[in-house]
Amino acid sequence: DSGEGGCRREGSGWAFPLGGVWRASGGEFELLVRGTPWIDIDTRKRHTQYGGYEESDGVVKSFWRVLEKLKPDEQSLFVRFASGRSRLPASASDWGNDFEINKMRTPRGQSPDAFLPLAHTCFFSIDLPNYSSDAVLRERLLYAVNHCVSIDADYNARNIQSYDDTL
Repeated sequence: DSGEGGCRREGSGWAFPLGGVWRASGGEFELLVRGTPWIDIDTRKRHTQYGGYEESDGVVKSFWRVLEKLKPDEQSLFVRFASGRSRLPASASDWGNDFEINKMRTPRGQSPDAFLPLAHTCFFSIDLPNYSSDAVLRERLLYAVNHCVSIDADYNARNIQSYDDTL
């Protein structure tokens, strides 16, 4: 095939199996290329591991309730927060790592409600404090996904303090 369409097919052939991709609609092609902008909660749950928590723990149930009630753009921010990208691959088999929710260890005597969740984008995981309610979890999660955009806390408070001490 010559012309623009043939060049596009030839250039894209390295990334996509060409068999059925050219019969896909624009929306189907976008889904294949960019992934989903929403979170299928049931699929996500089936592909989640827990560290220090069980699926039946109250804060885990709260997490899923809160995530399910987020607007699509907020869910996309969560995906970016936890994975470093704003969309998930269309197929669960293409995710690479399962999502992981780890229990955040908070200092003795301090309320878990005072802490934000921490993401580990390389591992598609979060450390989640044992929040006291859905409302607190929602507030802390939304704050984190909207304001904590550095990847994997490369320069967390201890590192910044250490760096400042050397000046």
